[in-house]
Amino acid sequence: NSAYFFASLDNMPESWRDDCNVFFGIGLRKEGQSPAILWPVLFADLDTEADSAGISMPAGVPLPTATVRSGTGLHLYWKLDGYLAERDEVYLYIRALQNALGADPRAAEPDRLLRIPGTKNVKYSPPLNCEVVELHPDRIYTLSDFNLKAPLEKIEASHDPIAPIEIEYSTIKWP
Repeated sequence: NSAYFFASLDNMPESWRDDCNVFFGIGLRKEGQSPAILWPVLFADLDTEADSAGISMPAGVPLPTATVRSGTGLHLYWKLDGYLAERDEVYLYIRALQNALGADPRAAEPDRLLRIPGTKNVKYSPPLNCEVVELHPDRIYTLSDFNLKAPLEKIEASHDPIAPIEIEYSTIKWP
């Protein structure tokens, strides 16, 4: 497996949008594969066949800023009015969101990679579209807008941990 880093989807070969699994990290990085240092959003990764209209937010979880159909699931994003800079705080909030929504808590990783809208989920035949289904840029939140169960204490996963996958990293410079 190889990973390539592009500053923009426009810099990626067009054919890759339909033929490759394409992901991004929500955490901002200094460059390439460096660790994330700032998080402008919180997110949840839901494995569900429901459309966005079929998802109701539990008490304490505001309506998301954006909802993306990732193929067979939904990615929910909440834009923050600033940035989170503490990895442990990000972890606890996204873990609490996953828990509140009944989603797999193993997806609650600050460095989680999520599918890019406008690309295909090629795990399936035929490949499934990854697309924005709702966007509300006026929905911007502070952490106090989230009234989550124990957001500042560790919530234990109810599943066995996922074994890490080794990835060879390469960098391509395009003309």
